[in-house]
Parts: sequence; structure tokens; C-alpha cells
Amino acid sequence: MKGGNIIQKRNIGSFKDERGTLLWASPTLLSFDYKYLTTGSIEPGCFRGSHYHKKTLEQFMCISGSITAYLDEEKTVLEPGDVVHIPLNTVHTFANESRETAYFIEFKNVEFDKNDPDTYKVDTEALRKAKK
Repeated sequence: MKGGNIIQKRNIGSFKDERGTLLWASPTLLSFDYKYLTTGSIEPGCFRGSHYHKKTLEQFMCISGSITAYLDEEKTVLEPGDVVHIPLNTVHTFANESRETAYFIEFKNVEFDKNDPDTYKVDTEALRKAKK
């Protein structure tokens, strides 16, 4: 663990009415010049991540549902429009502790390279035991 608070959660913008929800992001709003983005989902009771990066910076945005973000030993709950910055060498895991599928967008500062994924897995057994 790095000491001090690493989680810097913020909501960058959303609008909801009877028709649905709009969320928005840009390099200016994120204060992050992203080059690559991924969209995905996390099913109820499932985890994603459980790794860290040595040279890839990321920001993670919840777009639907509720996602618990674990960064090293800190945690916060993300709702639609919430974004967290993931510093280098920070173990990050995202969990869906709700009963509905959650959706997210992940922004990266570099293109993903399958020959050099810069992804270092860690054991998540401690996290799973803590949840029981």
C-alpha cells in the first residue's frame, strides 16, 4: 500500500430524465489525454481487474449500475458518471456487489498492445475472503 488516499472519485457529468440517462467525457473533462477506451460489464457477484500497471495510466467510469472500486486497500462505490483515476503501480479491482449488471468505460493513455499488455496480476483470494 502506498499510504495516504489514492482514491480521487469525481462525477464529470450526467443527465437523467424519463427517456434515460446521458453521460459524457472528454480529455478536458477528465483532465486526461486518453488514447484508448474500453467498454465492458461486470455481472453481479463478479470481479474485474486484480492487477496493476507499470506504465499505463487509466481512468475508470461507471456508466450503469453500481461498481465497488478497490485501489490498493482503499475502496469506494461508483455510481453512473463517477470516475476514478488509477495511478501507476496501484492494484485495482472492480466488483459488482449489486444484483444488476454494471457497465463501465475504461480510458487509457496508450493503445493496448497484446505483445506488451503491461498487466501484472495479483492474488485476489484475500479480497474474496474479506467479502465473506
